[in-house]
Amino acid sequence: MIQIKSAINCCGCAACAQRCPQSCITMIPNEEGFKYPKVDYTKCINCHLCEKVCPINISIQPTEPIECWAMRNMDEKVVNESSSGGVFTYLANQILEQGGIVFGAKFDNNWNVVHDFIKSKEELYKLQTSKYVQSDTNSIMLKVEYFLKEGKPVLFVGTPCQIAGLKLFLRKEYVNLYLVEIVCHGVPSPKVWRLYLKEITNNFTEKIANINFRDKSTGWAKYSIKVVMGDKVIKSRYDEHPYMRTFLTDFIVRPSCYNCHFKSHKSFADITIGDYWGIDKLPDIPDDNKGYNVVIVRTSKGLDLIKDKKGLWFKQTDSNQLFQKAIYYSASIRLNRKTFWRYLLRNGLDKSIKRFNIQLPFKNNIVLWYMERMMNKISTTNSYLYYHLLKLYFYNKRI
Repeated sequence: MIQIKSAINCCGCAACAQRCPQSCITMIPNEEGFKYPKVDYTKCINCHLCEKVCPINISIQPTEPIECWAMRNMDEKVVNESSSGGVFTYLANQILEQGGIVFGAKFDNNWNVVHDFIKSKEELYKLQTSKYVQSDTNSIMLKVEYFLKEGKPVLFVGTPCQIAGLKLFLRKEYVNLYLVEIVCHGVPSPKVWRLYLKEITNNFTEKIANINFRDKSTGWAKYSIKVVMGDKVIKSRYDEHPYMRTFLTDFIVRPSCYNCHFKSHKSFADITIGDYWGIDKLPDIPDDNKGYNVVIVRTSKGLDLIKDKKGLWFKQTDSNQLFQKAIYYSASIRLNRKTFWRYLLRNGLDKSIKRFNIQLPFKNNIVLWYMERMMNKISTTNSYLYYHLLKLYFYNKRI
C-alpha cells in the first residue's frame, strides 16, 4: 500500500485513492490544507495499484519539444476574458465541436477550486482563467475513464503532476484523450485561500458574486485580482495582493512543489500552455499588454489538436526562447517556512503578511533570471550547488 513518509513525496493528485479497487484510500487534508492519502489497512488487499499509479514513484526522462509557438486567439473578446492569449478556449472548442468533453479547474458554489467537466461552449466560462489554488480532483479520473470508454473525445487540462497521475491511473493509451498541462509555478494551499476569503467577507457574512485571478484592466503583465461582492469590489494588483504575495514568494505552495518531478520538459502531456512571459524579448512581436500564450507541442496528438490554427495568431519559436522560469525550476523553499505557517495558523493571513514583511522580490528575480539562463549552459555539481545557495539567499534575505 502507499505510504507517505514525507510531505514532499505526495503531489495530491489522488490517483491512488481513485484507482484503489477496495476504496480503502481517503484523501485527508493536513494542517496546511493539502490532502494526503490515508489507508484503511483492514480493507487493503496488497494489490499495489496505488503505488503503480503514483507519479512521484516513477522516473521520467526529458524529451525535446516537437514545436514551440507564441500564440494568441484572434477573437479579442476571448483574449479579454482569458488569463493570457486565449489558446485554451481554442483547444477546448476543438473538442467540444466533436461532441467531446473538456475537464479543467473551476470554482464550486463556495468558491473552492475543483476539477470538473463541461459538454458545451456555453459552459466554457467556468473553466476559463487561472485559479491559483490546488484543485480538488476528488473522483475526476474515474469520470475521465468513463467518457473515454464511451468513445468520447476528452480534453483534460491540469498541472503537470495531475496529468501524470491521470496518465498512470488509466494504465492504457486512449486515442481519444488529449492531455494539456499548464506551466505551473506551484500549487497554493486551499486552506490559505479560505483564510483569505474569510477575512475579506467578514467571516463569510458577505456573499461573493465573482472572482477573477487575472483581471487585465491593469494590463496583462501587471494583472489584478478582483473579487465582487454585490456593490462592493475588492481589486488589487498581484504584487500588492496578500494571497498572491504569499503564493508567488513560495510560502504557501505544496511541499512537493519544492522538488517538482516535471520540470525541464519531463512531461506526460501532449501540449503545454502558459503565459509567454518575456515575449517582448522576441523580435517582430507587438506587445500590447493583452497577453500571449506559450504553446509547447510534445506529441503527434498535440500536433493534431493544434494543426489547424484557424482563428489563431502564431509565431514559431524554439525551446531556447522560453523565458518562463517555471518551465525549468521548482518553487524555492523558504528557510523560515515553518515559522511562517505556525504564525499564519494562529493569526491569519493579513497579520502574517505584515509580520513577515512579505514582498515580491522583483530585483532579485531579475538577477536570478540571468543566473538561470547561465545555468542552462553549466552543468557541474559545484556550480549547481552554488546557484541554489544564492537562490535561497535572494529569496529569504528580505525577511
